[in-house]
Amino acid sequence: MCWLRRLCWTAALLQVLAGSCCADAPRRVLLLHSFGPDFSPFNTISPQFREQLRAQSPHPIDLYEASVQIERFGETPEGGPLIDYLNALFSKRDLDLIVTMGGPATRFVLRNRAELFPSAPLLIAASEVRTFSEFELGANATACPTSFDPAAQIEHILRILPDTTDIAVATGERAATIVAPSELASSM
Repeated sequence: MCWLRRLCWTAALLQVLAGSCCADAPRRVLLLHSFGPDFSPFNTISPQFREQLRAQSPHPIDLYEASVQIERFGETPEGGPLIDYLNALFSKRDLDLIVTMGGPATRFVLRNRAELFPSAPLLIAASEVRTFSEFELGANATACPTSFDPAAQIEHILRILPDTTDIAVATGERAATIVAPSELASSM
């Protein structure tokens, strides 16, 4: 699965970056994080992404990073202040690519696409497909989504550790619940 994700990112990035204007000009890329660059699981993905982007691009990369920090508090961010900041930052420079890292950043950009660099290509990375399925991507957007299949994960756990009797699952705002695998299988 990791190689497929890398292939998808690489293909999308190279197409966008190769098609830009001046040959020697650096390509401006905005990496928009969901909670910040140091939050798991994105802190394991972002460094490799930055490294591969710079290594595989035929042009220099001018990388900018920002975060949709308000999502850390469970609030849906209003577009105004962050959009104003980003638009001011790039008022005299065009972006060659926007990359969202995670569902909250993806939803933020898609919700505010008309105001937030609508002509810049968008690459959705490290976002579970269900987190943005209600949005239309448009012609200049592509996604390399992740998928979360808890039933498959439990099957893998039981295949590797067949004597497992309890599995704790914590997702979203819910507290962890300990369930016997036989109960879990019957509820799915």
